[in-house]
Amino acid sequence: MISSLQENRAGLAARHRAMTSWSVLVPTPDPFPIDLRQAWREMLEATDDPFALYQSPWWFDYMREEAGGESSPYVLAVRGEAHQGLIGIVPLYVNRQRCLFPLARGRVLATSQTKMVTLASGRLLLPPGDHWLDDLFATLANRHPERPVLKIENIPVPSPLHAYLNSSPRIRARYFLHSVPAMDRVQTISLPQSYDEFMARYNAKKRYNLRRQHRLLHERTGGRLEMRRHESSEGIEELLANYEELLQYRALTAGRVEPLLTLRSPGGVAGLLRSLARDGLLRAYVLKDGDRPIGCMLGAQLGQIFVLRRTLHDPAYNAFSPGAALLHLAIEDLINHRRVGLMSFGYGGHENDFRSTNDVRDYTSYWLIPKSWKSRLFQVSYTTFRRSVSALKALTPPPASQSKAPSTD
Repeated sequence: MISSLQENRAGLAARHRAMTSWSVLVPTPDPFPIDLRQAWREMLEATDDPFALYQSPWWFDYMREEAGGESSPYVLAVRGEAHQGLIGIVPLYVNRQRCLFPLARGRVLATSQTKMVTLASGRLLLPPGDHWLDDLFATLANRHPERPVLKIENIPVPSPLHAYLNSSPRIRARYFLHSVPAMDRVQTISLPQSYDEFMARYNAKKRYNLRRQHRLLHERTGGRLEMRRHESSEGIEELLANYEELLQYRALTAGRVEPLLTLRSPGGVAGLLRSLARDGLLRAYVLKDGDRPIGCMLGAQLGQIFVLRRTLHDPAYNAFSPGAALLHLAIEDLINHRRVGLMSFGYGGHENDFRSTNDVRDYTSYWLIPKSWKSRLFQVSYTTFRRSVSALKALTPPPASQSKAPSTD
């Protein structure tokens, strides 16, 4: 672990610019020093953040590669103290994005693309205390005098950062806070020490139905049902071929042909899976009927956290619930092989399907829009519009089918 960033400037394979009490490191073609990456990894492994993957050095490297390698504007905000080593690190992803503002009836107002600095998780790798956050945001303001929009993703509610953003006089003086739409509920499953303990969370009827579904699927495949785990680069081409085949099954069922270029291009799903496999993070599963793939789960494992990126199954097997079968076979494997303590499904409303097992967590994400005469004018106009919409809804009578029938007395 690094002893002091101030004493090791020459050893860092990066240019840095001191800002208040932080250093902002700009990557060069050489990777960050091993001791920095080791300390970074240890800080991540000590957290149970479902979004820890997106703060990891591996994800940082992947995002830089996707953005153009060494020329990308992604940087690290790093804080070190003498005799304490690394005590804070925040990956910063800098690109151009749009902000979306809900209007009415599902419509949104999209801004033009603007420079945005993104923090990928609200569980920042910092010691507790608002003064650390004050220093960090002061660093960002000094680093970017042009005042870009800040986007902070995946903030638990409640959490220290959520409380800080909604109460800090410094934040209120500099920014308008706007919630990112559709990022409010995260699904996770905590995994016990054994699969029997996990199954005990279900009632007897649910356990019976799961066994029955698995038996019927086994019979449908003529005893050829098999699940394969993919963790390394050795099997990556087989995994990609299975995934591509499942895409085509789905496309044919929908009556259209899906292009194959996504998986054959350097980026996209194929690029992500190859990168995860190269860095030892890949953990994917394919359910097969002999040589035919009928379901897959694409994910990554960081420490004891498994992040599910995507699921896909063959519609021809819908009647036999291949998705449920694969999920439970994968859960058993996640418990018994390279143990996982937490499965993260990301955002969505799947709690009705897994009421006995899922933990629904409240999250939010914010755009922090710098205050200027333009943003103030927009804020007044948008707030007035939203209030008008709310007032109209309150004045509009419900449909006749929902109205109370008049009394005949």
